[in-house]
Amino acid sequence: MTDTEPFQIPVDLGSLPKFVKKVIEIWYNFSFIPSSYIAASNFLTIYLAMIGLRAELRIAHDSINNIPKKVTNLNSVDGKDESFQQGQEFWIDLHSELKQSIQHHVEILINLNILKNVTNLSFLLLYYMTMILIAAGVLIVIFNPVVDVFYVFAIDYTFRYVLECFVFCYTVSSLNATHFAIGEALVHQSWISKLRFSKQYAEQYRAVRAGILMELMESQRNLGINCGGMFELTLEKFTRIINTSYSLTMFLWTFRK
Repeated sequence: MTDTEPFQIPVDLGSLPKFVKKVIEIWYNFSFIPSSYIAASNFLTIYLAMIGLRAELRIAHDSINNIPKKVTNLNSVDGKDESFQQGQEFWIDLHSELKQSIQHHVEILINLNILKNVTNLSFLLLYYMTMILIAAGVLIVIFNPVVDVFYVFAIDYTFRYVLECFVFCYTVSSLNATHFAIGEALVHQSWISKLRFSKQYAEQYRAVRAGILMELMESQRNLGINCGGMFELTLEKFTRIINTSYSLTMFLWTFRK
C-alpha cells in the first residue's frame, strides 16, 4: 500500500502470488488504524469526565444563584435599604440551602481531584508531544512531497494532537471560568449585606457567615488542572505551544539544510 519503510511488511512474502501479497499488505497497513481509535477512546474518556464536571459546576452555580428564590423573605430583597424579617424559619432555611449548595460544590472538587490523578501526566505528555509533532508535521509536509500512507499518518497525528490539546486547554479554561462564576454569583447577592446579628440567632448567623466566606475563598482559586504539577493547561499555554512549536520548527530546519 506504501513504499515507506515503517509501513512495509517486515518479512519476505517469498513466492506468494501478487494478489495475495497485495491483500496481506493492505491488511498489514490497516492494522495501524486501531491505534487511532484507542487514542480517540482515551481522549473521550478524559474529555467526557471534564464536561460532566463542568455541568456539575454549572448546577452548583445555579444552586447558589437561586438561594434568594428558595429562602423565605429573601425573594423580596431588592432595594438597597430594604429590610426583611430574620426569624428562626429564615435562618433555618438559609443555612440549609447554603449548606446544601456548598456540600455539592465540595463533592465536585473531590471528584475533580480524583480526575487530576489521571490528567496530570496525560496532559504533560500531550503538551510536549503536541509541540514535537507540530514541528515534525511541518517538516514532513515541506520535505516529503510524496503523498503516501506515512505522509497521511503524519498529518493525521499532528492535526489530532493539536486539536486534542486545544480542546483540553479550552475545557480547562472553561472549568476555571465556571468555578469563578460561583463566587461571583454569591458575592453579588444583595441579601448578604443585610444580614443582622442578634443574640438569639448568633450561632446561625456565624454559621451562615462562615459558609459564605469559605465558599468565596474556595471559588476564587484555580482548579489546579495542571501538567505533572508544573503548570496549568489553559488557552494561554496553547498559544505558547504554537509559538514554541514555530521556534522548534525553525531550529530543525537549520539541521535539515
